[in-house]
Amino acid sequence: MIEATIDAGACGFTNIVKVKRKGLGFKVEVKTDCKLIEKYAEDIETLDKDVVFKKMPVNPVYQKADILHTVCPVPCGILKACEAEAGLALKKTVKIDLEEKIFFEKILTPEDIEYETSSYLGSLYGISSNNRKAAFLRQQNKSKEVDGLYFCGGSVHPGGGIPLTILSGKITAELIFKYEK
Repeated sequence: MIEATIDAGACGFTNIVKVKRKGLGFKVEVKTDCKLIEKYAEDIETLDKDVVFKKMPVNPVYQKADILHTVCPVPCGILKACEAEAGLALKKTVKIDLEEKIFFEKILTPEDIEYETSSYLGSLYGISSNNRKAAFLRQQNKSKEVDGLYFCGGSVHPGGGIPLTILSGKITAELIFKYEK
C-alpha cells in the first residue's frame, strides 16, 4: 500500500490518499476535510490497472475531477500514488512550490510611485487610456519645446508595459539618430 499526503495549497486542505492493489486494479481511499474531494473520492474508489497509462482526456481520474478546481493537485497525486503502488514510478516526493521562487516583493502605492518616479499622481502608464484618442495624447518621444530633449518610457508613446516601453526606447533612439547628427 502507498500513502500520499497531498497539500492542496491555497484552499488549505491536506489530503491523505491511500492506494492499494486490488485484483487487476487499485482501491483508492481519501481522507480529507474538503467536501468536493470527498464526493470525488466516492467516484474513484476502484480504478482499473490501465488508469496509469491513459492520457488526461480519457483518464477516469481526470474525467471525474470536473467538480474540482482546475488546478487541484489531488487527481495528479492519486495517479502518482497508483503508479508507485504498481511499481511504475519511484516513490519520490512530487512538489510544486511557488512561494520559494519569490525573492523580493514590494507593494507601491500611487504616492510611492509618484515619489520614486516623478510620475504625475503615481500613474505608471501616463494619462488614462480609456478612450480612442488617449494614445495620441501621450507624451511624444521628441520635445517640441526644447531642442535635443527626448523621452522614452511607460508614459511616453507608444505606451506602457515592457514590450511597449522597449519600443519607446527604440523609437527615441531612432529619433536621436535622425535629428542629432
